[in-house]
Amino acid sequence: MKTTVIPPMRKIIVSSSDAAIEQIEWAVRLFLDHEAYVPAITLSGAAEGMLSNAIISKGGVTAHKDFCAELVSLGIAKDESAASDIIREPRNIFNHKGQLSQFPVTEMDVAQNILRALVNARQLGISFTNDMDRFLKWWIDRGEALA
Repeated sequence: MKTTVIPPMRKIIVSSSDAAIEQIEWAVRLFLDHEAYVPAITLSGAAEGMLSNAIISKGGVTAHKDFCAELVSLGIAKDESAASDIIREPRNIFNHKGQLSQFPVTEMDVAQNILRALVNARQLGISFTNDMDRFLKWWIDRGEALA
């Protein structure tokens, strides 16, 4: 019997902010260059969550929480919990629905997810990359059409 030797895997050390930046960059590329909404919304959602944890640990207020407050003040949601459900539904639907389910995901759902991740990054003082700036330009150019 032949023995197969598996070489050791390479190990990298990465900070949570570096991981979040890379997730946002890939989300932007997948969204803008490939219209790949599913991986873009899940990557940007993961980045948003990681950056939110860093903001909360520093006693700050996340983009998600600010947006929830806006939805309540506009009467779109009855309270912050309902607002949070509205915001999270497009991303969470991929994690909690059956494999054969069908559900809508809009360009706006993905764009808002990426935007909240970027707002959190800015709040933490993270410098924007070319892809992040490219998304912001896209948002400004297309923002009114998305509303």
